[in-house]
Amino acid sequence: MLKKIEIQELGQEEQIDFREMEVNSFVDVSEDIQAPPVALSCGTYTMGQNIYPIRFGTYGNYSAIKGPSKARKSFLKSLLIASYIGGNYEYGDFLTHRQDGKESYVIDIDTEQGDWDAQWGFKRVAQMVGDVYPYYRGYALRKYTYTQRLQFIDWLVNDYYKDKIGFMCIDGVADLVNDVNDLKQANELQEKILKWTAEGKFHLLTVIHTNFDSKKPTGHLGSAILKKAETICHITKNDSISDVEFEYTRGYSPKNFSFEVNNGLPYLVDSSNNGLTW
Repeated sequence: MLKKIEIQELGQEEQIDFREMEVNSFVDVSEDIQAPPVALSCGTYTMGQNIYPIRFGTYGNYSAIKGPSKARKSFLKSLLIASYIGGNYEYGDFLTHRQDGKESYVIDIDTEQGDWDAQWGFKRVAQMVGDVYPYYRGYALRKYTYTQRLQFIDWLVNDYYKDKIGFMCIDGVADLVNDVNDLKQANELQEKILKWTAEGKFHLLTVIHTNFDSKKPTGHLGSAILKKAETICHITKNDSISDVEFEYTRGYSPKNFSFEVNNGLPYLVDSSNNGLTW
């Protein structure tokens, strides 16, 4: 008996219904398409008589933190997550647009640190918020392979927390591929990130290292991440101060800012008087 071989078994692309694709991809310029809802904003701008939030991140998109090793990328990540959750403190111009009372999970994934160090980072978020947000979940994935990490996150998005995620962070997105310079892997991960956020309708914050003595993120993966991210912020450390620069944004750009770390928590620094603002 001859075995019928499907197209997928031959390594070919799956068959596409181009008629359906034409309908779903056509954009009618006369249609009133609503802007993607804001998840986290940083400041406001005025247009006419109206005041609008300056978006850091919207639902259905992703952003990126990049910077050299030990520049306090994880502290900035905690600041952004805590700002999205909200709580007892206000962090500068950051404002959450999370809907209160809605079951909206915040997923914090650390691929670089062991359980002990990762837990300190997760505790930091709770300290900044002032309480343990019931829908905040932290996961330490360093002990797994890159394929296991990727499959686990895919399962979280498409199964375990399906349609219930508001904000997700992957601290160490480079650990989801075997080689950051593998163009195929970089593009496949980029496509998966776009699919996760578009279908799950949540905002994803990624964290990636830059090359030594450069602002360029590592490998083909870093280049792929930059191309389609909604917001790119670069962090550098100068003595005790970490400076955050918004290099690339869609629309109005938030103001650059700086922070220090006191007693294990990040505090914004007012550059005009070198004092802490909160």
